[in-house]
Amino acid sequence: MNHDELLAEIDSYSYTYKPKSALRAVVELHKPDVIGNCDVCEEWTNEGPYQFSYPCPTIQAIEKELK
Repeated sequence: MNHDELLAEIDSYSYTYKPKSALRAVVELHKPDVIGNCDVCEEWTNEGPYQFSYPCPTIQAIEKELK
């Protein structure tokens, strides 16, 4: 699922309490950049920083829990 679809799925839940807002905020932070990498997630390796492609591990975990 793409970034906009994930945000729409979170918005579609009928409950309206703060954890929903927090979850949406995390998803908004972990959006893909213009080349398809996560704006937030990177890991340092011996060769320098490694940018995770979208969906990053954070988004993958959220998608898994929403299913």
